[in-house]
Amino acid sequence: LTVSGTTMKIYKNGILDHTYTSGQEPIVVIRNFNFIGAALYEDGMAGFLDGTVAYLKIWHGVELKQLDVTKIYSPYTFTHFWDFRGCSSDHTLDSVE
Repeated sequence: LTVSGTTMKIYKNGILDHTYTSGQEPIVVIRNFNFIGAALYEDGMAGFLDGTVAYLKIWHGVELKQLDVTKIYSPYTFTHFWDFRGCSSDHTLDSVE
């Protein structure tokens, strides 16, 4: 997500997915808690992310362009993927035939 003035751009997997022109830049505030993947309202938290956040980077005062986002995301575009979450063994055997 990039924000510049009222323009918000959402990138998915390094590619521009949506552009909104009715947004606003976040205001600077001091917070006791910060949440990634959740919203904090006066009556408590709501709207939790159902998934995982693998990588999170924040740039303050810099609007990233499409080329910047593509360059940053490119190391994470794998042609092979092994998901070992949920494995219960103490060791992993990796074999490619």
